[in-house]
Amino acid sequence: MATDAERTGTIDGPVALEAARRGQELVLPQRPGAVFVDGCARVERDAEPSFLVDGTLVLIDDGTEPLALRAATDAGVRALRVPLAAGSDPAPRVAPCPPALYLAHWRVARALRRGFAAPGADARLDAELARLPAGGRRAAPAALQVEDAMLLLAREFPNRLALSDIALVVESSAFHLCRLFRRATGYSIHGYRDQLRVRRALDMLGEARGALSEVGLALGYASHSHFTLAFRRAFGAPPVTFLRTIVTADSGTGPDKRHERRSR
Repeated sequence: MATDAERTGTIDGPVALEAARRGQELVLPQRPGAVFVDGCARVERDAEPSFLVDGTLVLIDDGTEPLALRAATDAGVRALRVPLAAGSDPAPRVAPCPPALYLAHWRVARALRRGFAAPGADARLDAELARLPAGGRRAAPAALQVEDAMLLLAREFPNRLALSDIALVVESSAFHLCRLFRRATGYSIHGYRDQLRVRRALDMLGEARGALSEVGLALGYASHSHFTLAFRRAFGAPPVTFLRTIVTADSGTGPDKRHERRSR
């Protein structure tokens, strides 16, 4: 399985990988680990059915077989593989990735890709990963309607899709789709879309793209206050605090005053 992916990190520590195009493949180091995905990707193993994962999920891999992630949308895919702590259960499974765990992985991945130190980021990721419950669903395809809905939302999450529209596209009743979706992902469809939005916001804020109000509108929020509420609910602080603390502390730069002025 060939790959054109960029790779940073060490084989014995966290490894960050990136593929920029749909269909590109990331081949992961064949060692036990937790795999975090930014974007939407199809997990491929030899002689096994492929299945979708994205940033709302964490994949636990026992490292016994070659594993690859194939980008499923035009946005491409990035991944971070983190070694499992001693005593952790390596049984292959897919589990919901809580916002705190996602943020911890995001800091480590961002530091690896940009080549700077993120104080305390590795320890925070280890601590959050240790809190991950042992359960989760088997590392196998979810129902077809669920995967179709995941792909649709991966492409359209900034847009205001009604549940009835999503159910129509995936050829399911709304009730049946909601039940299957929560069982497979741990989220309601509305909650899932919100998670895609706020997690994408981390990248936009980390790259200093536009004022805070513009970031929220670009992600589909009706107002800056709605964006701030969703971000605070997910990560425990409003976006401007996130910029002042985590982003500037990790990168060693001063606060970007443009964000503060233009978000008022």
